[in-house]
Amino acid sequence: MKNEIIAMIVIACVFVSGIIISASSQGDVDNPKNIIIPSGEGANTDHIPITFSSWESQDVDDDGDDIPGLDRFGSFQDIVDYLDIDLNASTGYGYPTYYRFENQNMMVDEGASIGSPSLSFSFDDADGSSKLGGDYSSTNVQVDGVDEGDIVKTDGNYAYIVSSDRSTLMIIDVRPAEEMKIITRIKMDSSIVDIYLVGDKLVMIGQSYFFEGGLYRSSYQYSNQPVIDIQVLELNDRVNVTQARNETLKGHYHTSRIIDDHLYLVSTISGYTLRAEKELPIPANRTYCIENDEVSQQFTSFMSMNIEDNTTESKVATILMSTASNIYVSSGNIYITHMDYGNHDDWVWNDGRRTQATVIHKLSLDGDTISYVTSGKVPGYLLNRYSMDEFGGYFRVATTTNWGSSNQVYVLDYDLEIVGSIEDIAPGERIYSARFVGEKAYLVTFRQVDPFFVIDLSDPEDPEILGELKIPGYSDYLHPYDENHIIGIGKDGRSVKVSLFDVTDVENPKELDTMMIGDWGSDSKALYDTHAFLFSRERNMLVMPMYVYGNYNSYYGQDNWAGAYVFDISPENGITLKAEISHEVEMEDDVYMPYNYYNYFEQADRSFYIDDVLFTVSYQMLKATSLDDYDHIKTINLD
Repeated sequence: MKNEIIAMIVIACVFVSGIIISASSQGDVDNPKNIIIPSGEGANTDHIPITFSSWESQDVDDDGDDIPGLDRFGSFQDIVDYLDIDLNASTGYGYPTYYRFENQNMMVDEGASIGSPSLSFSFDDADGSSKLGGDYSSTNVQVDGVDEGDIVKTDGNYAYIVSSDRSTLMIIDVRPAEEMKIITRIKMDSSIVDIYLVGDKLVMIGQSYFFEGGLYRSSYQYSNQPVIDIQVLELNDRVNVTQARNETLKGHYHTSRIIDDHLYLVSTISGYTLRAEKELPIPANRTYCIENDEVSQQFTSFMSMNIEDNTTESKVATILMSTASNIYVSSGNIYITHMDYGNHDDWVWNDGRRTQATVIHKLSLDGDTISYVTSGKVPGYLLNRYSMDEFGGYFRVATTTNWGSSNQVYVLDYDLEIVGSIEDIAPGERIYSARFVGEKAYLVTFRQVDPFFVIDLSDPEDPEILGELKIPGYSDYLHPYDENHIIGIGKDGRSVKVSLFDVTDVENPKELDTMMIGDWGSDSKALYDTHAFLFSRERNMLVMPMYVYGNYNSYYGQDNWAGAYVFDISPENGITLKAEISHEVEMEDDVYMPYNYYNYFEQADRSFYIDDVLFTVSYQMLKATSLDDYDHIKTINLD
């Protein structure tokens, strides 16, 4: 009877709010009662197209010809002719056989569109009202004030964790840690790729694919109808979560950011698989292309959404351009890059390889407005987004040319024209990591040793190398400790390496301390996923996921270890290992587990702290550890 009353209350609340969601109420934690309410009204796919205007003027003619670098298509046939595609050609090789959306309890509305996946909620018996939060960490981001999506977030009271199969978001009450428990499970029909917290709202971004057989969470075969699902949920009550907004965008999810209360999302669709105008994110006559771009092959869309104001419609701009690679987002601009190998007849060969260049497109962000600004080009290719930075009205990039024969740093002005440069840095090597911090840049190149460079960018027109340090190994990621010290994590031979660099004397940088971890095959996800890196300057604390391979001849994992390492790190005391937090799962002695299992599934690839408790997250568990004495507090299963 009690469960029935709870179920009736949940249904009443949903319909009174005017929001259609899929929900289930749980009175018995071990045997939840599911209540499914389908989202029959569908989601909005008719976004307001952004009409680009010149950054110098808000006036624009019907053809958009006054916009430097852009042309606008007049019709779908113009796009077909431009790409020279055959509308009757096949675009796929069949249908996937797994991750089909199925729910035996779900009521199906046959009139619902493919862009309206439902949500299903299940609740544990707990209080989800707001509580007083304390000191807590946030996602490691590249630019202050520009939030990045991740699979784990916290608001100081609750943890929001995406399940390992990307189908479910779990809301976990973690205060007090001794009593932490999952209070809400939100199941999404899309594969959850990123989540955000914006005040009392949770943003979930999912990816799915449409075939004639229906929507699929993932696909090993190609679909020319990818769908991005954006859900905005109200978190005033973490148990009785309600849906504030549900929109879809056609395309493959590339990346996103949140600045203040606006979500900016970038998606892509291949131009050469296009077969109908309905597959475009916005109408053909509102779609642009880059002038004189002979290798345009991908529709790149830029979406803006006001998270706090549900009455404001989202906007989308779509440009047919070359395949997007690295993207950098500042508080006011998006920089999107792609490789340019030039015309075949103009290839410049060096040691049998052609020279590359990177094209950079700049778009400005101002609330709901996204405006195309200009484009530029620099020699070489970028390692990743940390090879780019905006500072003081200038854009700085670090590139490698001729497939690793030389490196350079360029400074570009507002119009993306090169105004300063340093070329031929570390000939014969390539960039392994880069980090721009204010008026300085730090580079690590590698071939046999690890040259650590300190570069002065205070004069944009005359940058110069101030100092250089040669040490064994290399750093994959550089993180500022403070204005005079840099943390580097990477490899040295068989081991994971953590370094602390002192750049107080810019002409003579020093490696204050270093720590080597593990033997052959040891690894850390933080080397290639910066969201796995947790650092607190106030606490002198560094937390990294670790897989430690202790014995090359070990086949059954007895000598292997996976979890998280906690370091105390400071210029005064160097680097000290304070704790090893294991996330290993109990296995039978005769079960063979290759090292890949430990490497990918038992590393604690996310961590966060709230007050004096450290929480580490792996595929199967959330673990709470005291930061006072590193004693284990509690572990819960995330299956």
